[in-house]
Amino acid sequence: MLMKKRENLFLLIYFFIILCIYILGEDQMIIVDKISSYFKKLFSVQFEGDMEMHLTSSDKSFSAIPLSKHNLKYKFINNGNKYRIEVYFFDPFIKKEVHKIVCWNGEQYQLLETGEKRVLSISKSLPQINPYFIPNPLLFPFTFLLKKGDYFSLNYFQNQQLIKERLKNIEKIEEGQRGEYKGIYIYFTKQGQFDDKNFENYKIFLARELNYFPIFSEIFIGEEIREEMEVKEFLKIDDIIIPIVIYSSAYKKEKLLRTVKVSIDKETVKINVPIEEEFFNIPFSHVDKVWDSDTKTWLK
Repeated sequence: MLMKKRENLFLLIYFFIILCIYILGEDQMIIVDKISSYFKKLFSVQFEGDMEMHLTSSDKSFSAIPLSKHNLKYKFINNGNKYRIEVYFFDPFIKKEVHKIVCWNGEQYQLLETGEKRVLSISKSLPQINPYFIPNPLLFPFTFLLKKGDYFSLNYFQNQQLIKERLKNIEKIEEGQRGEYKGIYIYFTKQGQFDDKNFENYKIFLARELNYFPIFSEIFIGEEIREEMEVKEFLKIDDIIIPIVIYSSAYKKEKLLRTVKVSIDKETVKINVPIEEEFFNIPFSHVDKVWDSDTKTWLK
């Protein structure tokens, strides 16, 4: 009799585990579908905006920068797998206003730096001009998907298999609410965005009323670093959510390191309008010098 009760208990536990796995799998597929559907709606997008960054004395990662506050303005254009971003900012090292353009034409990056000479650098790899460079402001809420070496064009994340692979380690999904929005929190671990040897722990809130758009994330990097991102304001165009104001902050052992505010000017937002291919290529004839960063040679 006792053995029979134990067998029944084991069967109940077994079926409960199977049910939990099934429910988790179903929810995961809904999340994957909603995220990929979001990017599939965006054939092209363009807008302008600005970014404010505040650094504290505790932030050693930017210790060489002589200013604690930084402001930049940007223009962003994306069409399919191509994008272009222009940034304007005051460079504290040379004490001058700087204008940079980064284009990805589907095959290579082009970085144009203007000054006394217009110097163009080309490469297969993303140019490193942080902290002033915003690869794609629309991807800020989706940083939990990013991995080292990713492209930043919107259609890169239309691939359901890619998103499913990035979210394969979901450990828990629970109902929740953030402000006025109800939805779900998901918890998972994946390789780091910039160092694939490290792993990061994520807590993401997806707002059900906003078609599972991610409006909050909390990332734990190692035992000391915690980063938060929250979308504070939205614009809805033809059922497409555009984050207008995004705040992010970073902490080390709960001591604030930096805050960033990214804003999009809603008056400049254009969705799914035709964009000429010429926007994503910078002709050699328009610059003074051309440097191939991959072969380390001057082409002009």
